[in-house]
Amino acid sequence: MGNADAPNPSLLDLLKKILLDFGNELLIPCDSIEELLQKLDKLENLLSIIYQDFREMFEVALQPSKDALIADEFTRHAEMDVRVSVASCISEIVRIYAPDGPYEKEQMKIAVSAFESLACMSGRAYSKAVSILGTMSYSKSCVLMLDLQCHDLVHQMFHLFLNGIRTSHSDAIFSNMENIMTAIIRSNYDCDESTLELAKILLARLKKENQNVSSVAFQLAENTFKNCSNELKTYLLEAIRCLGIPVEDYAEVVVSLFHDATQRENMLISVASLRHWLLSLDLYRLKGKLIPEKSLTHYTRARVPHLSKKSGFQGKGCEQMFWGRVGWLQGKGLVASGCYVDYDDGDSEILIRPCGGMLAIDWR
Repeated sequence: MGNADAPNPSLLDLLKKILLDFGNELLIPCDSIEELLQKLDKLENLLSIIYQDFREMFEVALQPSKDALIADEFTRHAEMDVRVSVASCISEIVRIYAPDGPYEKEQMKIAVSAFESLACMSGRAYSKAVSILGTMSYSKSCVLMLDLQCHDLVHQMFHLFLNGIRTSHSDAIFSNMENIMTAIIRSNYDCDESTLELAKILLARLKKENQNVSSVAFQLAENTFKNCSNELKTYLLEAIRCLGIPVEDYAEVVVSLFHDATQRENMLISVASLRHWLLSLDLYRLKGKLIPEKSLTHYTRARVPHLSKKSGFQGKGCEQMFWGRVGWLQGKGLVASGCYVDYDDGDSEILIRPCGGMLAIDWR
């Protein structure tokens, strides 16, 4: 049942019945912790062979287990082994339902809390935490935490990974942590504050002094930082300012990206300067695609966050200077310098400054 091939109908009916029975049995009190753990192991093994494509076939059969696992007697059980075994079952259900979220934020906390056992290096709780890590990595179910706005939980998970990774951990554990952290940052489109916090968490591990003190955590942070350099570049300068540590005290990967980001920041035009420039010049706006792109001699298309023409240039803009023959005005060639910008609201525009004034041309 671990692939997308059409299942045998009789086997499908049998698995549905077993899954229903397992879910209903969870509601019956057990005589011992060992008996409960055996039930949870059997349920986890069964859930692990249900492929995501078959979710709709198993939805009714999954419901008893899905509901029983989040009962307080399981999620708040006194025994850590029970809580982590429950978390492992929950992670399998989350995998089956992905990309839809079967649970709310509180239930996602259960799976993340299991990662506290990764530092133990042995025992049942450790093996279950490793299993959850693998499931979350290959299924990318970790991204559901962003959909649920579980940003504080994501930050906690990053800390658990960086604090819990050991040189004696397998390559698979390291790789799964890296995959999860990378997927989170690359998918975190909607919360600037969270991405800034994640950048700060990584930077705290990328100080030169940590390279020898905690080399494996340093390597994990460095790999994730490299994987997500495009996503983190926008937040790097602010993150470094917040931490208050000189940039030269960070690893080379940070210093290199910092210099790149600094060059971009040097091209930022403040609102006051931009408005002053606009007011001091005659502003013309010509509608339509008037300037062929190929006629620009030097330019780079620049992304402008938090800025739209409709908002009246609120926020910051980004300028990329070009120089050359850019179009025609009243039948004459026009030589100008200016900037080519994309706005967050989907609009694009070329702002050029010919002799005697500035010309704003919509690019559609």
